[in-house]
Amino acid sequence: MTIVNVSYNVPRPKFLDPAMWLKKIQHSTGILKSMAKENKHKVIALYNIFFNGIITQNGVEYHFLNLHYLQLLLPCELQ
Repeated sequence: MTIVNVSYNVPRPKFLDPAMWLKKIQHSTGILKSMAKENKHKVIALYNIFFNGIITQNGVEYHFLNLHYLQLLLPCELQ
């Protein structure tokens, strides 16, 4: 099973470094880590900061999308 956690922030947090963002929100990522630890599930988390890329940490794939306001209002595709 794939579990996806979607978290869009409007306005976007002014974080350029995804590691710093994950440190800031570490209090809310515990459940994701726990689900990934089971090795039965693929866990993906989506965040909108000023960074575009993917980082895997503690078994969780963190996708950073760097979407602007219009893309959030009219989502057409996710790359």
